[in-house]
Amino acid sequence: MKKLLILFVSLVTLSSCLKDKSKVAPENIFLELNAQYVAAAEETYVRAVFHKDKINGQIVELDGDGQILVNGQKMVITNPLIGGYNHVFDGYVDSLMVSYSDRDGNVYDNYVDMELAPYISVPSSLDSINIQQDYNLVWNGPAITLENERVILEYGDSGSNSYSAITDEVDGTSILIPSRDLMSFGEGEINMFLTRSVDLDLENAPPKGGTLSIDYSSGREKVELIYE
Repeated sequence: MKKLLILFVSLVTLSSCLKDKSKVAPENIFLELNAQYVAAAEETYVRAVFHKDKINGQIVELDGDGQILVNGQKMVITNPLIGGYNHVFDGYVDSLMVSYSDRDGNVYDNYVDMELAPYISVPSSLDSINIQQDYNLVWNGPAITLENERVILEYGDSGSNSYSAITDEVDGTSILIPSRDLMSFGEGEINMFLTRSVDLDLENAPPKGGTLSIDYSSGREKVELIYE
């Protein structure tokens, strides 16, 4: 019985230590904010991750009366193992107001204009690609207009093979898919989807700073790979 009591006390102590380590003083908070519309799901996702000191620092939880709201809705931790605060809206939400309040009562409001990352998709007319040559995919949607904007194409089969291609060329309207990647799949179908992403510094950031990424992610298109 004494051994069980000692073990219980040890576990409680360890749990308390871990909990204490997951929270830091407001002056040491860095906020990583992401807002993404996913066309395939017809949902707008908002995620806020609080770090200690810097963007790749320890992920921490808010302490005391600290909270974060988006358009007046409280964001919550949906997966304690991953951390971060999340909220999902049905449909496309073109503007968001994210309000972070720390335990000391300091408030940081940030407006998010989702239209900074406009519509993008893989053309539905793209039904096949010759895998023996490079392919230049011209996307549906506006060209890249911002220095901090990029377009990411992800493509892969139903197995473990997948690749990504990225372009950030201003005025760009296409992205190159190398033949060597396509040939690694062999014949069959692959899935493609595009994401347009804009990276910004938070206008009203907590003491250690903050970043904002705004994304528009397309639905998936199936494309057949052929030899000719």
